Amino acid sequence: KFVPKPKDPAAAPKPAKTKDESEKEDAIVVEMAKSGRSKCCKCNEVIQDGDPRVGVYGFKRGSASYAWFDPACFLKICKLEYCASGRGKCKFTKQEFSKGELRFAFENGELGKTFAYISMEGLDFVLPKVISFLPSFDASDITGYADLTPEDQATFVKAATGTSKKTPPAASSSGAAAGAAKGKKRAAAPSSSAAADAGKGKKRKTA
Repeated sequence: KFVPKPKDPAAAPKPAKTKDESEKEDAIVVEMAKSGRSKCCKCNEVIQDGDPRVGVYGFKRGSASYAWFDPACFLKICKLEYCASGRGKCKFTKQEFSKGELRFAFENGELGKTFAYISMEGLDFVLPKVISFLPSFDASDITGYADLTPEDQATFVKAATGTSKKTPPAASSSGAAAGAAKGKKRAAAPSSSAAADAGKGKKRKTA
């Protein structure tokens, strides 16, 4: 007679993923290939077991599934653009785009036909990890980069490489100079007691 194995009461159940967490993972997955069966949908090369790959979740031929890309080819299906209308949301932050806002677009269905979008704030969820698998990264290779203003080009590079987070402000040069001047003044000015002792010693010597 089969007797089911009792559950371990010490084993804590895994917390259920929230809706936002599931949607973030479904949009784009960056991982190491679990086998050598997948192919890059851009170059059609086999992605070897243990090699990095980027999975884009979308609808193709009437069904939803992942399309796999090697990191370099993934960037070839992406582009930078300014939102032409106030419609659409970022796949990661869920914030609506405003008209004229800079956004990062990637193909997520029939290649070249359907796109999904990520805001500059949302890029931190995926792009720095993708770039970490590349031997080098040149932002000018991204379609649409040359059409951006210099300020937006800098904004994208910071967001893409994960360097857009604020860092503690450094001490100002004026503050540092003031501190140095105070220290110099303290070192140069002798105390009144030291000056008095020096005067007494000089008087004894001449007496």
